[in-house]
Amino acid sequence: VSGATVGEALEQLVEKHPPLKDSLFDQNGALVSFVGVFLGEENIRDLDNEATELRDSDEILLVPAIAGG
Repeated sequence: VSGATVGEALEQLVEKHPPLKDSLFDQNGALVSFVGVFLGEENIRDLDNEATELRDSDEILLVPAIAGG
């Protein structure tokens, strides 16, 4: 997918793969807290969240938290 921001890229991702929407976003449309979204090695929560700007070569990594032992 492409987009000018992380939020736009995530929107395109769930448009192409609708089942992901419930895994990535809550009922209010906010990113769920148990999925880390990284731009390179930086957590987007440490940047500008979904408004973080993207360049053509950027990669977004989705990392779900796993509980248990």
